[in-house]
Amino acid sequence: MLTVIELLIGVVVIVGVARYIIKGYSATGVLFVGGLVLLIISALMGHKVLPASETSTGYTATDIVEYIKILLMSRGGDLGMMIMMLCGFAAYMTHIGANDMVVKLASKPLQYINSPYLLMIAAYFVACLMSLAVSSATGLGVLLMATLFPVMVNVGISRGAAAAICASPAAIILSPTSGDVVLAAKAAEMPLIDFAFKTTLPISIAAIIGMAIAHFFWQRYLDKKENISHEMLDVAEITTTAPAFYALLPFTPIIGVLIFDGKWGPQLHIITILVICMLLAAVLEFVRGFNTQNVFSGLEVAYRGMADAFAGVVMLLVAAGVFAPGAEHHWLYPKSDLDCHFFWLRQHYSDAGLSDFNHAGRDDHRFRQCAFLRLC
Repeated sequence: MLTVIELLIGVVVIVGVARYIIKGYSATGVLFVGGLVLLIISALMGHKVLPASETSTGYTATDIVEYIKILLMSRGGDLGMMIMMLCGFAAYMTHIGANDMVVKLASKPLQYINSPYLLMIAAYFVACLMSLAVSSATGLGVLLMATLFPVMVNVGISRGAAAAICASPAAIILSPTSGDVVLAAKAAEMPLIDFAFKTTLPISIAAIIGMAIAHFFWQRYLDKKENISHEMLDVAEITTTAPAFYALLPFTPIIGVLIFDGKWGPQLHIITILVICMLLAAVLEFVRGFNTQNVFSGLEVAYRGMADAFAGVVMLLVAAGVFAPGAEHHWLYPKSDLDCHFFWLRQHYSDAGLSDFNHAGRDDHRFRQCAFLRLC
């Protein structure tokens, strides 16, 4: 009887949360309130609020607040910092004109390709190859949104299609060092190399080809349905004083991930790589004009981009973390899966940190598409 009551309460709260999010209320606030309601009810029913690894404060009420503190410290400090650094880096690249230079140089050879969907498929293959270097689905998604997404949009690919391209490689496992591959090889009692290259790789290649074909027809169908016109940005409208070699700067995080993977050089965290890339860009800016004040002012743009990412993405991740254990206590969803889906949905359709995210979040078809992809 108690289980039925828990299920009913959980369903009512989740329906309420979904209703208010659909009506346009702040997803972060709605998830926070819904999560707190579920946690309070769970505590009243005798469930433990804090994870087993954490020590209780001695009072259930303060345990709930303590759990929020744990999420803020853990996700704001590691995963959240990675997201903020990537968004700050992307904002800085736009400020110094590096992204504009990428578009100007890329538009010349790409103007001979008439179909934006062929460009989209080529970008998808590049994104899948990046999963070899970045085994983290979150890290890969944010990295692609910060580097590949602006380029795709400016060469004529719709924002919804570009966001879907950045999200979908997370469903493919190519890296033999991925945690999923390591655990699966152990469960199958097979050597890691054999399992990765003889079992996982052929399946992944087949999946990549299948998803590429599906992307070509599905994105074209959605674009036609929404009457989206594909117009490559007129390079004559782009005015930038940045030198041509600045076009390499937006891709330095990708180059850094490939170099500092522990094989060719020291293994560095992606945040460390981003700090190096941002310092490199700042040094180049100083050498160009020997104006320290302009360099520091430019870095302020990166800091504001990080702040926007914290408000729009990281806090939603924390809110989803508050909501997830409440739903888990009410037997509605495994915590890790729910948390992952909420984060991915927001992450790839957020307007925080990157100006090119605008309008992508309003694409309901691509929103459901991303949700379905992650659920599968």
